[in-house]
Amino acid sequence: MQRLISGVAVLAVAAGSCVLALALPHSDPISVAAERVVSSSEPITIVCSGGLTRTFESGLDVTDVNEDVSVDSWVLGTADTVGGAAPAVTFAGDDVTTAGPLAFEASTGALEGVVTTQAGENTEHTLLAGGTLHVASDGDLRGTAMNPCQSASMDQWLVGSQSGVGTSNEILLANPGLTPVTVRLAAYGSVGRLDLGSYSQVTVAAQTSQRVSLDGIVESDSRIAVHVTTDSGAVAASMQEITLDGARAAGVSFVTPGDSGTDLIIPGVNATDGETASLEAPTLRIVNPGSEPATVDVYTRDDDEEEELAGGQGLTVAPGTVLDLSLAGLSPGFHSLRLSSSSEIAAGVELHRQSGDTAPRDIAWAAARPGQETGAVVTGPLHGALVVTPTTPGEVTVTATPIDADGSLLDEITATVPDASTASLSLPEGAVAVVFRADAPVAAAAVTQSTVTDGSAIDWIAPFAPDSQVLTRRVAVQ
Repeated sequence: MQRLISGVAVLAVAAGSCVLALALPHSDPISVAAERVVSSSEPITIVCSGGLTRTFESGLDVTDVNEDVSVDSWVLGTADTVGGAAPAVTFAGDDVTTAGPLAFEASTGALEGVVTTQAGENTEHTLLAGGTLHVASDGDLRGTAMNPCQSASMDQWLVGSQSGVGTSNEILLANPGLTPVTVRLAAYGSVGRLDLGSYSQVTVAAQTSQRVSLDGIVESDSRIAVHVTTDSGAVAASMQEITLDGARAAGVSFVTPGDSGTDLIIPGVNATDGETASLEAPTLRIVNPGSEPATVDVYTRDDDEEEELAGGQGLTVAPGTVLDLSLAGLSPGFHSLRLSSSSEIAAGVELHRQSGDTAPRDIAWAAARPGQETGAVVTGPLHGALVVTPTTPGEVTVTATPIDADGSLLDEITATVPDASTASLSLPEGAVAVVFRADAPVAAAAVTQSTVTDGSAIDWIAPFAPDSQVLTRRVAVQ
């Protein structure tokens, strides 16, 4: 376990209440959208749980291979307008350097700790972002993988990876709180729930991070998903995946949390063309945690419109199982997926890069995202794009401000996104992060691509989403 140092002061306030029961005429329940309200003086906190680590005891023979591994990290804080004075931000208890409108620091090595704004500061319009980027040109860790710093949560889905020979999975759990948190892990596979034995419950000590290896614990399955929940307290969670195909590297990735529900949107699904299109076709994954079959309809959004996915209507996902569906046939470029289900589901998309049948491969996992009007994401100095799609009816204008490696602001990029379509805003060379704002909610993600030995690498990174903008689950009112 690693110690997390937090500069957050936690105030507990207790209040009494009295409930008076009255006899009222009966009416049918109605559903209303409940929005989480966050005090403008409440500190904003994200948690960094480290970088990618080698987990195979024996992998490729790298004696004559130049792996060229780099591990770099960034922390960012700013107002959502990227103007005015920089917010006061700390990481692991130390002040983050400020310059102009940004609190910004870059470093080598992995980040483990808490990034937080100053207590009492007006944080309603403050954005945070951070993460640790792994890049390897060759060897068994070949590829790119960003582990972003995240908000802690009590309920999150990690939809991705597989289990068995050739794949190593570690769940990273970070507890920023002042008391231990008991975390429940539930794994699902192609034919139902997977037995985790004693690993179905893990206690994470206060202000520490912990890695839980699933290797040798989960039975072999070509498709898995993990539900991470707590009864009290919250943790940040991600899953490190390293895959080998015999003597070939087959991808590194961090599976990060996604939304669950009956109407999901997954932005940043990238399809290629040419001779490698079939090798690089994305794969949609759907998990049904319920006790009844889920009927799912899948729609694709390109740069023009939304349409039904061919073969993606009326999909039946059996109770407690995970279904994979190839997205071969998508036109080249960026897409978003919208899933409509008869009952609650979670979903993700695996992205691939492979230059030929015998070449090594890299992977990334996209997740379902909430609508947000502002956000920030760290990408690292790779060729990247911010990909957005509206989550409400109508046209949306999005403005993105890229941030250079030295923390300076680059020229703004603006895009108008038609109703139910997808737009990509290409980031300039040298940008390591981007802050964005929109005039209506969008689901957003950053997608990066880079050149490595024998091909290219890909990564998908979720942006920080302010709690005050994220709509929570619907509640019934009598």
